[in-house]
Amino acid sequence: MSKKPIFISISIFLLALLLRLPNLGSYLTIDEIKWIEGAGQFLLALRNGNFFQTYWHFFPGVTITWGEAIILWLQYLSGGSGDLSAFVSAQVADLAQMVGPMRLSGVIITSLSVAGVYGLARPLT
Repeated sequence: MSKKPIFISISIFLLALLLRLPNLGSYLTIDEIKWIEGAGQFLLALRNGNFFQTYWHFFPGVTITWGEAIILWLQYLSGGSGDLSAFVSAQVADLAQMVGPMRLSGVIITSLSVAGVYGLARPLT
């Protein structure tokens, strides 16, 4: 089996990632405020075991919500101690600082999708 398709897939992923990484936090769109708040609510609901509170919006943005919640959780773990609720509140209160890291979720998902489309389309050629 040739390793060329794997190399090309990884290269496509890295290229897509590198094109999207610059200027992640350079602006804030109107809906990102709700996405970041929803990710905080989602993370806190998971921690408390209140699964009904994980539903925060009628739009099916589950992938982005999970990604942003993971990013919040990893930031909490790397930050040290304290209450998770207070940490999430502080992060959501400072949206200018949070928008860049939170966009990383969509960047990774999109980059993986681009590489995945190549993997699915390759047998068609």
